[in-house]
Amino acid sequence: MHSALHPRSSSTRLLSPLERLAPEILQEIVFHLSPPPQQDQHPITPGPPTLLPLLLTSRKFNHALSPLKNAQVAATLFRASFDTSALDRRLSRNWSTNLCLAGEMHHRWAALYRIRRGQITRHNAGKEDLWTAYIMLLEDDGRNMAQLVSWAGVRNWLWRVLEYRLRVKTCDSWFQDLEGTALVGWLLWMTSTRETLDTEPARLRQFVMDLFYPFIVRGHSLPCAHAPPSMFYLPLCDHLNYRVWDGSSDAPMQDHDEHAHIPSLPGSRSGSVASTPPGSPVEDQDHDHAHAHDPLPHHHIPSAHTLTLYARTLTISAPLLSHVAFLNYIVRAEARQSRSPLPPHVLTLPATRADALALAAAQGLGATHGWTGLTQEDVREFQYGTRTWVFGEGYEDSGTTPIFDPVHEGQNTGDASEKEDEDDEEYEEYEEDEKSARLDKHWFRLTGCVDPRVGDSPLRGVVYAPGTLAGYWEGRTLVPDVMQTLTTLVNPRAQVPINASIERFAARFQEHHCLVGEEPLGAGGMSAQAHGHAGRGGHAGRGGHAGEEGEEDEGWVDTDMEDEGELDAWLPAGIEVVRREGYIILHDPATGKRTQYDTFNPDSPARPYAKAACDRLCGAELEWCEDPDEGEGKAVSASGVEGADADAVQDVYEDTYACRPSGVQDIIITGETTERQGAAWGRYTYIGRVRSWDALVSLVRIPQPATANGTGNGNGPQAPNGGGRWLFRGYIYERSLVGRWRDTAAAAHTPALEGSFVWCRKDGAAAAAA
Repeated sequence: MHSALHPRSSSTRLLSPLERLAPEILQEIVFHLSPPPQQDQHPITPGPPTLLPLLLTSRKFNHALSPLKNAQVAATLFRASFDTSALDRRLSRNWSTNLCLAGEMHHRWAALYRIRRGQITRHNAGKEDLWTAYIMLLEDDGRNMAQLVSWAGVRNWLWRVLEYRLRVKTCDSWFQDLEGTALVGWLLWMTSTRETLDTEPARLRQFVMDLFYPFIVRGHSLPCAHAPPSMFYLPLCDHLNYRVWDGSSDAPMQDHDEHAHIPSLPGSRSGSVASTPPGSPVEDQDHDHAHAHDPLPHHHIPSAHTLTLYARTLTISAPLLSHVAFLNYIVRAEARQSRSPLPPHVLTLPATRADALALAAAQGLGATHGWTGLTQEDVREFQYGTRTWVFGEGYEDSGTTPIFDPVHEGQNTGDASEKEDEDDEEYEEYEEDEKSARLDKHWFRLTGCVDPRVGDSPLRGVVYAPGTLAGYWEGRTLVPDVMQTLTTLVNPRAQVPINASIERFAARFQEHHCLVGEEPLGAGGMSAQAHGHAGRGGHAGRGGHAGEEGEEDEGWVDTDMEDEGELDAWLPAGIEVVRREGYIILHDPATGKRTQYDTFNPDSPARPYAKAACDRLCGAELEWCEDPDEGEGKAVSASGVEGADADAVQDVYEDTYACRPSGVQDIIITGETTERQGAAWGRYTYIGRVRSWDALVSLVRIPQPATANGTGNGNGPQAPNGGGRWLFRGYIYERSLVGRWRDTAAAAHTPALEGSFVWCRKDGAAAAAA
């Protein structure tokens, strides 16, 4: 009969019965005596309370239970202390071995202790601890946030870091180290709640707004995307063989092998700073000198940072400062508006839309012509009702619905969410309400979109879910003063204060998908074949919308970025849209090509397209990006080695990420201002595209002329004066679209009037009332 006690020997006869228990049983006893807290309870300290007394009891207990000597104990302790569902989803099992978890546990607790003590490392002003906290929040499902906020007091530490970076005059200062500043901004944003914002002292609120405002009004000098926004077809080349233009006119291309020099990007790699941030008295600096034959234009992209995560090396892109600066600013501006009365001049406006119609009739415009300016009701709704989602908000009324699965559709007559391998524990699906799952696409963008010149990384996942933009969105757009902005553009060294106003945005968007079997519309008027649409990542690369392997690109890489239609949202100039039942037809007048895009229906996510399109998808031979037997949306290891044995081989086998294709090759967005909001803030239509490589959304806003019922622009004396043709570009963060806009009157590669915006997805009553 097997016994849990070790066999008696001369070395064990003097041990107590408890000490003679197998180490595995001792570990189970310890962690059952001190179960991990629930998410709403106070976080545990580094180790269960019963662990330290046992470690001091005897050498036997110390050897068997010490996390410093036993990787299994440390790994179990890590899973009891921190959230791990994101790790299991995003990374392969090579990253979650006992040695990996043990190394990460020691790394995190060292950082948490420094944060709790308010310690700032001098060599990089706490940047490594900033990265550790940021990664923890990207993986948070409750425990990580509790450890950082409740136990370590990360918000108090952030104020100390911010104060230190404002005081020092080194390269780690607030206006020099943009990567560190971005991390501080994102940590402030991700640890803020509606309650902390509402109770924030007025002086502190204004202090934070003043700190981030320069990065907003002069955001043209900061990265706004993970690749230059002029490019649509990405990646430019793979890391083994690529071709670049040699600089001569109409000369043949030069082939470069895998050992060829890859030209450097301004602001990329090695954490260099392309220029000082806006509002800084320090002169502009450029530490990267582009190669003479660099095929990339001189745009800035975020710096790349190499860190140790789970005892392995990971290269990750720095989060965008220009986006989080506006998020931190606008939520505090809204909190201040909530306590402020309406401006005096608002009282001169008509009280309601009905009063505006009566006034228009009295002025001889006719009751049917209406009034296209603001009313007191509009301003009051904007000032007290239009609110930006804070981090983690906006999911209460979104609900969860089954998504159309073209691979299993027609085979499954039951729940659409059934999975082929639901009995396989290795690929057990995560819960849809896990908080960290909302940040998966952001994580894959940071880790898979580091350098636009190389191919996809093995662990690159899906960066955009089809149907995300379909629905009603509202938000705020910051519009800087035109003359003040032009002065700073002409003379960047001019210390001119820039004032700004905030306008309301409200529109309904539709998504139109180019499905398998159709050829996507080329960018900038060029055909997909001439541009190597599928071969250069396009919308057929892994991790994009389709998740399918594209054909090899046999053409050369055209580096004339203006041809990709940047100011037209990567669409051919003069594109014509013809609407049909369940789809649209896009007509390129330059080539005469007509392309069908099927309209996504968000009200029927189980079958979101017309019947013909769904049948076409079900008949398509859609396979997995990697091994079709690997599982859906899971990081897997080619080794197949599990447990402790994987520690010895974790660097030998390649990591891969398997994801089920959606059948979507390209996404076109159309939209228009709602009728009620258009009468107040101006009527616009929108058309644009989603770049599959990093899910950058690009939308052109087109002003509509006044109509007979007064729903256009420019009829009322109170109509907004910002009604130009603008280009909006940004990323989806949870349920918000955040980015930068610019006027399209200036050429693509010249400075222009621009500002920041944040639009939030609204469902339920807000969408119905719009």
